[in-house]
Amino acid sequence: MFAPDPVRVEEFPGHTEAGDAETETTGLEFTVTVTVVDPVQPNAFVPVTV
Repeated sequence: MFAPDPVRVEEFPGHTEAGDAETETTGLEFTVTVTVVDPVQPNAFVPVTV
């Protein structure tokens, strides 16, 4: 139980278990939007991604 705790903190500094899950969900949502908007208007989505 003590081993996984420090390992996670080192891998993702400043990210907690809850934050990690949120980050994954946000990334997936953004990826889906990029795939749908990219072919339609890549220029419009380029600034949003950055």
